[in-house]
Amino acid sequence: MEKRVYPYLRFVKNDTKRAGTIGGFSEYILVPEAKLKHSLYFIPAEISDREASLIEPFTVGCRAARRLQPQKGEKAIVFGCGTIGIAAAITLKYFGLDQVIIADLSDFRLNIAKKLGFETCNIANNEK
Repeated sequence: MEKRVYPYLRFVKNDTKRAGTIGGFSEYILVPEAKLKHSLYFIPAEISDREASLIEPFTVGCRAARRLQPQKGEKAIVFGCGTIGIAAAITLKYFGLDQVIIADLSDFRLNIAKKLGFETCNIANNEK
């Protein structure tokens, strides 16, 4: 790839240490000094682009849940029912927590969590 794609000017100065880079939804992005298995990963052909797009947010949610060092039998509440919150809740269930509740303001998102088998709480109106 040519050095012509700079979705965010911080990359021009080789400052890749900050998050929030504009261009995450670009078809192409230039990452100077990219390293395979560090900042670049191959996606196997059997994983669709749609599935691959969930890898990063699920990694964030899983790591957040693991940092809690959850113990079997404990209870937890996850605030936020987006992709990262759902990933955290799934990870907590995987670790054997007795009860995982997901709280959010969006009934649409809470319905998705219910379909996945989670208890929910709409914090806008205290509904379960």
